[in-house]
Amino acid sequence: MIDPQAHLFPRELLHQELAVAGVHTVVTIEPDPASIRAFGSDLNDRTAWEPAYQAGLRQATDAAEQLRLTWETGSDTDGAPPGPGRPDTSYCRGPVGG
Repeated sequence: MIDPQAHLFPRELLHQELAVAGVHTVVTIEPDPASIRAFGSDLNDRTAWEPAYQAGLRQATDAAEQLRLTWETGSDTDGAPPGPGRPDTSYCRGPVGG
């Protein structure tokens, strides 16, 4: 799941929906701290679009590796066990700046 505005919304609803759906592995690609800073507080500020895009490009290598590992193993790569309200979920802070 690519979620470029993940930093703006609580994750609890997503976790509940995934638990109800019975999914086993989910990888979310969302902004890391550098991308969030590049976005700034006004998502309509076009002067921030290029820096946000560049921040996303910098994340691409890490995101690709996380996705590759998850694809190859078919499992969670963050090491935390699934539990109530938390399905087997992998989180990837990935390229979303653009």
